Amino acid sequence: MFHIQRLEQKHLAEALKLCRENGWNQTHDDWMRILRYQPDGCFAAISDEKLVGTVTSTLYGNQLAWIGMMLVRSQYRRLGIGQSLLETCIEFLKQQSIKTIRLDATPLGYTLYKKLGFQPEYQLRRWHRKAHEVSKESQPLSDGVITRVRDRFLDRHLTLDQRAFGCDRKEWLNQVINDSHFISAANGFGMIRGGYLADYLGPVCASDQGTAQRIVHSLIDLTQRDIFWDILSENETAESLAESFGFNAVRDLTRMYRGEPLSVAQPNILYGLVDPAVG
Repeated sequence: MFHIQRLEQKHLAEALKLCRENGWNQTHDDWMRILRYQPDGCFAAISDEKLVGTVTSTLYGNQLAWIGMMLVRSQYRRLGIGQSLLETCIEFLKQQSIKTIRLDATPLGYTLYKKLGFQPEYQLRRWHRKAHEVSKESQPLSDGVITRVRDRFLDRHLTLDQRAFGCDRKEWLNQVINDSHFISAANGFGMIRGGYLADYLGPVCASDQGTAQRIVHSLIDLTQRDIFWDILSENETAESLAESFGFNAVRDLTRMYRGEPLSVAQPNILYGLVDPAVG
């Protein structure tokens, strides 16, 4: 038997073990960021006083919410735990009058999400660059507007991100920037932060390919570790950039929604996600 309750900070050590078991890249900081942001919207499945499953939600006003960190310990699968977690999370979001719920589905979870009313919307792909690989862009790209800063998410960045993502998520981005290296450009921005298996490149927004190329080049220069980069497949320019910088496609996910359709306003300027767990 199991029961569902709110996820609490005391559960995070076991939640990290779930990530490691499933080969996910999230760190303790990633879990804490989600839990701090929406403490009443994160849930745990408990059996015999042990954490056996998790799910989280991240709300962007009442327009959009993201479901993520849907994990069930392998030996507890096919017992209805995943469905109970998801139904609990959906009910919580209904109580918040959320218009649209989105998530990025692994092949393992796709059937369950479809069963509970989620519809496929986009495809996205994870790209991986091994440490110390030499980019085809062997010479540094000169650009006078690239600035390496921390804690400076400006109004122009918010406007660009809202165009790309489809709604205002300033409060969330201001949480992410605290754990990231941030690159500011005249027509875009990007971040990179630490992960368990690899550093994570994203979000990246840019109004043109040249700006995106310079931002990504600058972000890559900040690390000597492996890098993950998640890109909507609709942005073919971003995928071409990933290949040019020595990334290889390693995993496909399906972006799904429930409720009112809320399309990304301009996917061509969204060059990298924040994280599939939050969009």
